[in-house]
Amino acid sequence: MELGTLTYDDLQTFLATNWIWAATAAGTFGVLTKLADKLLKADQKETIALWLMGADSEENWARSFCALFDSVFGPNHLSMRCVLTSCVASLVAMVGIWMLLSEAKLLETRVKAELSLGELLILGITINLLADYLSLLETRLLLEKLKKNCSFLFQCSILLIDLAFTSSIIFATIWIYFHSPLYEGETQEFSEILGLFSIFSVFFYSTFLTSVWTWGYITSSWLMRVFVKTKLSSQIELKNAMNWFAVTGSFCVGVVAFAVATPFQESEGGLSHMDKALCSVFPGQVCNRIAELTVDEQAQLRLVLTACRGGVTEKCVSDAWEMVGTSFETGLAPFDLAGEQKTYQLLLASCEGGDVSGCEFLESMGFGANPDLDQTIAFLEPICDLGHAEMCYSLGVLHASRAFDVASYQSALKAYGEACELGEPAACRNADELRSR
Repeated sequence: MELGTLTYDDLQTFLATNWIWAATAAGTFGVLTKLADKLLKADQKETIALWLMGADSEENWARSFCALFDSVFGPNHLSMRCVLTSCVASLVAMVGIWMLLSEAKLLETRVKAELSLGELLILGITINLLADYLSLLETRLLLEKLKKNCSFLFQCSILLIDLAFTSSIIFATIWIYFHSPLYEGETQEFSEILGLFSIFSVFFYSTFLTSVWTWGYITSSWLMRVFVKTKLSSQIELKNAMNWFAVTGSFCVGVVAFAVATPFQESEGGLSHMDKALCSVFPGQVCNRIAELTVDEQAQLRLVLTACRGGVTEKCVSDAWEMVGTSFETGLAPFDLAGEQKTYQLLLASCEGGDVSGCEFLESMGFGANPDLDQTIAFLEPICDLGHAEMCYSLGVLHASRAFDVASYQSALKAYGEACELGEPAACRNADELRSR
C-alpha cells in the first residue's frame, strides 16, 4: 500500500534513518548530563533544579547565563584573556568540523579537495580568529539584550539577528581573503560555501560556535516555560532534578536532531531536499556542483539548466558543443530527436542566462535536417522576447514561410518589427515587403 508516491517501506526507511541521528544526539546529551551530575557542585545542581521547578525567573536565568559566559571568556571582553580564549575556541571548532567532514567523506565527495591539518590551522588563523572574536562580542551583546526582554517574539528576532550577523561577519572576512594577494584560486560563491562544496565551509560553520550560547539560552528558557505550563515542574524535587533534566533534555535534543536530519534525506535522483532547495534559492554554480552528486541524467539536466538560467552558462554551451560533435562522429544527421531536444534546452537556457554565444549557436545550428517548424518557433519566441535582433529576424522568416494567412502574416510582421527596432536592417526591408502584399 502507498501513501501518495511514498510506500510504507520508504517511510519505514526514512524514519529509521532519521531516528539513528536522533537517538545518537539524544543519547549523547543524556550521557553528558549524567557526567555533569557527578561533576557539578551541590549549589549548582540546586540552581538547575530551581530553574526546572519554575522558582527562578527568566530574568534571573538570563543573568546566570551571562555570568556563565563571563566565567568562560572573562568579564572584560576586550581583555587578552577573552581574545585568547576566543582563539582557542575557534581552533577547536575548526578542527572538530574538519574531522567530522573528513570522517563522513564529505571533503572527498562534495568539496573534492584535500585540506591538511596544517593548511586548516594556517587558513583558520588568517580567516577565522578575528571573525570569531567579533561574533563572540555580538553574542555577548545579544545575551545582554535578552536580560531585558523575555518575550517569545523578541527571542525569535534575536535568533534571526544572530544568524544574519554571524553569517555576514564570516562571509565578509572570506570575501576579503578571496580578493587579497594571499589567495590565488577561483572566487567561490556564498551558496557553494553554504552547501559544503568548498574548503571554506569549515571556517564558515565554525564561526557559529559562539552562537550556541544565544541558542542555548533561548531554547532553555522555552524548555522552562514548557515545564511550568504543563505542571511538570510540580513533579520535580531537588534530588531528582538532574534526572528530569537528562530525560527531557534528551527528548528535546532528539526531536531537534530528527527535524534537522529530515532535509538531508535523499529524494529523487539521490539528492537531498536541502541540495534541491539550495539550487532553487541560489541558481548558479552551486547547481552544477549538486549535479555532480547524482547519476540520474534527468536530474543532472534540470540542475544544469537552472544554473544556466541563473547566469552560469559555460556548461550549457560546452555540453551543447559536445553533443554536436558526437552527433557528427556517429553519423547522425545532425542529431537524433532526444539529442536535438537536449541541445535546444541547453542553448535556450544559456541564451536566457545572458550568453550571446548560446543564442548565436542556437540560430546557426540549423535546427536539424527536417526541422519541426512549431518546435523551432516555440524555442525562438522566448529568445526574441529577451531582445535578440537576429532571433526575432529568424522568427519572422519562419512565420513568413508558412501558408500565407492572417495569423502567419501578423506574427511575421510582429517579429520583423521587433527585429527592426533592435537594429536589424533586413527585418525592416522584409516588413515593408509584407505590408506591400
